[in-house]
Amino acid sequence: MKPLDDLKLFDREESPFLFQTGRAVVWENISILQQYERYGLSYDPALFVNLFCHSYTSNHIYYQHRLHQLPVTFDYIISGSCYFRSGKKAFLAEAGEMVILPQDGDNAILYLPSSGHCERYGMLIDGTLFHTLLKFYHLDGFLNIPFANPQVILSYFESLKTALKDGSASEYIAALLFEFLCILGKYHSHNALPPLLVEIISYLDAHLSDKIRINAVAQRFHISVQGLNDLFRKHMQTTAYQYLISKRMTRAKELLARMENFRINEIAFLCGYENPLHFSTEFRRYFGKSPRAFRKD
Repeated sequence: MKPLDDLKLFDREESPFLFQTGRAVVWENISILQQYERYGLSYDPALFVNLFCHSYTSNHIYYQHRLHQLPVTFDYIISGSCYFRSGKKAFLAEAGEMVILPQDGDNAILYLPSSGHCERYGMLIDGTLFHTLLKFYHLDGFLNIPFANPQVILSYFESLKTALKDGSASEYIAALLFEFLCILGKYHSHNALPPLLVEIISYLDAHLSDKIRINAVAQRFHISVQGLNDLFRKHMQTTAYQYLISKRMTRAKELLARMENFRINEIAFLCGYENPLHFSTEFRRYFGKSPRAFRKD
């Protein structure tokens, strides 16, 4: 997450009118979305999906403005980046981060082509238990929740998408939504990271293309390897090495999509792998397909 102090980025001509419900008004230039899938509605009195969407945006500016937004919305950035604003606060959300836009606010979403592409999942939830759970897990605000291990939330979204497409029982989907809020609550509660861990994460993020050994990282920050991993497990639910791999794989996925003229071995090098075969093996283990097959898709 990169906070924005200057909100002028969001000062632009209004997009075409989309709809109005009571006080809520939404403008959106949805026609420029390159790929857009939407699923819903599943109905259970306790928890249900109003809308679930999977979008991929590139090449054109995408802007949505919501005034007096009715539902709380959840946006997960799969790859790339996107700007979000609520009131006078705004930030750039990047791959592996979940953004919550609160109810009854002046909210906006902005994608700029200069950032590359942006692939994201979006969801609207409602039901008699929803707002109670939202408050219980302290998720009732403008939030950015990072996931050290993106596979946790990606696997969840794939399960939910399949359930909605297949018309699964509303009780099953309600259970998935409860699981979703539990996952968010867990990660949000660990968001206040200790300064040492913030330093280590910043160092790893800045050296993804370098040859990094975890024991050398531990020595650099005057901590044992066991202590380093304990720190990551406690606050990030992963090890230092697994965190490094997840960030490298996220970068690899983005580079393969954006840098079509780069060969696989060049992408491997930019992600910290001297051996392209090792890189391909790791990529296949992480995403279930080879870098070459991913690029073809």
